[in-house]
Amino acid sequence: MDRPTGFSIPSNVSISEFTQSYSFADKQEIDRFSSNSGLMCFDNVTYENVAVCEFNKGKKLGSGAFGNVFEATFARNDKKVAVKECVARINSENYILLGWAKRMGRELEINSTSHQCENLLKCHGYIITPESHVFLYLELMSISLAQLSRAVGKISDRFVGKFAVDVVTGMHYLRRLQMVHRDLKPDNMLIDEFGMVKLADFGFIGYVTHMSVVSNTLGVTLYTAPEVFTTLPGAPPYKSSVDVWSFAISMLELIRGEHPLVGQEHDLLNAVIPALTREEAPFLHELINDCLRRKPSERPRIQALPDHEAIRRIKGETDIREEVRQWLRRFLA
Repeated sequence: MDRPTGFSIPSNVSISEFTQSYSFADKQEIDRFSSNSGLMCFDNVTYENVAVCEFNKGKKLGSGAFGNVFEATFARNDKKVAVKECVARINSENYILLGWAKRMGRELEINSTSHQCENLLKCHGYIITPESHVFLYLELMSISLAQLSRAVGKISDRFVGKFAVDVVTGMHYLRRLQMVHRDLKPDNMLIDEFGMVKLADFGFIGYVTHMSVVSNTLGVTLYTAPEVFTTLPGAPPYKSSVDVWSFAISMLELIRGEHPLVGQEHDLLNAVIPALTREEAPFLHELINDCLRRKPSERPRIQALPDHEAIRRIKGETDIREEVRQWLRRFLA
């Protein structure tokens, strides 16, 4: 069985025309992006020359910026996975957009190192078809925190604290790699049957230089830090504190059972978020309030979050993981 050939050149475009479209570095990036197509790794066992048809598609799990996500079973080992089907975006001249390759490449780069951190979603491998469609084969998780929140409403801050520890661990690992997520939200925080939360969807990943994110391309959502709305074109890049804000908004939503900006969607710049009180969240109120300071410089740095008193306190709760697991069984049955 032949390995997929990677990015294809449209039939109406000559090789010379295609290569003139990219710099040497760009072509290297595209080559790197496609070189491991068809390699899959499960439990330290590597499978070569894997084809899309070897995954038996099951139910649809959701959709995202790139395409749909389905459950599937790998025929060679009967392992279940989540398949992210990404359709290539092309420009008016039918060339593959390098920007698309770069963004997907960032997701693949993070996934390739995700096995070193238990709080990042694991990637088994990917396939790029001759039509430049990408199939990303990911660890199958039970549910997202967004789905869990919709199902149960308010979640105790003690349990949210356990989720926060996992999210902070993932954020901290990315920061050690000089990266920030930039699209943190409950939809991208997945939880398994054992209560382990993992970060997913790394398409907006940015690289950090001297505490600033290199690229200003950012998904603007209800979880976006306020400074994103006031940054003018050509201004200095966002700092990694955008992730700190998004993390806190996400945890606050889980505690209150609804997004804190509901009803203020049309004026996010001037939106008011009532402070979290000790009565609402004995464990997390100080952490979340600290992370929701409007001035980025006043928020805790990602590197400091694991040592925040609230995070250390939750880590000291030795029984909380089992309590969360038992609680989840009611919703995952």
